[in-house]
Amino acid sequence: MNLNRLTHKSQEGLQAAQEMASSRAHPEVGTIHLLMAFLEQEQGVLPRILTRLGVSSQVLQQELEKQASRKGHPLWRAGHAAYGCRSPRTPFQGRSIC
Repeated sequence: MNLNRLTHKSQEGLQAAQEMASSRAHPEVGTIHLLMAFLEQEQGVLPRILTRLGVSSQVLQQELEKQASRKGHPLWRAGHAAYGCRSPRTPFQGRSIC
């Protein structure tokens, strides 16, 4: 993937996700890191999409933080094949967040 072809916001989001994974000692950047990073972007596209869907960015951010900090979560298991969100349903009107 040529990172130079990504938008500036996308590059910032990827960098933030990488920093989140590293600060939590997670072996890889996963779906949760990416979602959290793009949720934190002011004027970003993800918060606008979620607003249109009726999903609270703050509630989603809190749920992602809980998932990422759980020691039994796949993000904590180095070498696990499926990093990222494993919860099929969330408190967001029964929608999947993955």
